[in-house]
Amino acid sequence: MQSTPLKEYFQEPLPTEQSELLTQFYRAYTAWIDDGAPERIIFHRNRGLCGNLRIWALSVGMNLLGDEYQAIRSEMYGQFRSRYMDGLHPFNDSLNEFNHEADTRTCHQNLQRIKWARRHAE
Repeated sequence: MQSTPLKEYFQEPLPTEQSELLTQFYRAYTAWIDDGAPERIIFHRNRGLCGNLRIWALSVGMNLLGDEYQAIRSEMYGQFRSRYMDGLHPFNDSLNEFNHEADTRTCHQNLQRIKWARRHAE
């Protein structure tokens, strides 16, 4: 199968239903972005969506070893895989690029990540 470029992905309808919990995460994340991505306990500028999902899950009382967290984590990774995206750094061309974003605390400014989160917050 041929992969769908991310640009084209944003022009297509969402491929499948998404859990309410993962939708809540994407909504909270985009609200944080819209608020200027202030440094706070829940979300971090030096983390991508997966890292921020983990932090958010803890903030809402989820056990990271529990079924609920594992399900939304798997769901997010499944979303990436369904678009033939790398599960470790889906919005970057390389791990080095992601690490640079993390080191400079600019992960929250990655336009592809923002578009993805907004699209899934709908």
